[in-house]
Amino acid sequence: MSVTLGEEGLVVCYEGNEGTYKQEYIEADRYDHIVNTTSCGDVYAAGFISYFAEHRNLLDAYRFASKIASLRT
Repeated sequence: MSVTLGEEGLVVCYEGNEGTYKQEYIEADRYDHIVNTTSCGDVYAAGFISYFAEHRNLLDAYRFASKIASLRT
């Protein structure tokens, strides 16, 4: 599960070893000049799905999705 925090990034909660749960904060990339945030959520979702489908690494998929969504601005 992830909770997006807009320009602050996102928090990811996932199951770790032996039934424990972990939480990780992923900071968003910062840009000085933001033109338009329309469809950033769509880009984020598509980036997550495509990366996870190919690599099967949950945290890296969230990091990738965050990066490409920030490029959309």
